[in-house]
Amino acid sequence: MENFNDEDNQVVEVMQFYEEYDAKGVLKSKRLLEVHFRLSRRNELEELAKAAGFHVRAFYGDYSYSEFNDDSPYMIWLWENVG
Repeated sequence: MENFNDEDNQVVEVMQFYEEYDAKGVLKSKRLLEVHFRLSRRNELEELAKAAGFHVRAFYGDYSYSEFNDDSPYMIWLWENVG
């Protein structure tokens, strides 16, 4: 279940359900995790990193190190501490 916050559409509220099974397929436990996070745009992330003393060396769009673009499923960044 995923909802965007009405006051800030970059804030996402998610409910994640987990089930753990043993090797025989018997359910051992269930867990519900409430997660809140904020989506950041590339320029905003770069400014935040810079303000904290970091330099972003590269952005990738997925875990295969594809170039980041607006259609990328992820924003993965490589940074270095310059402070």
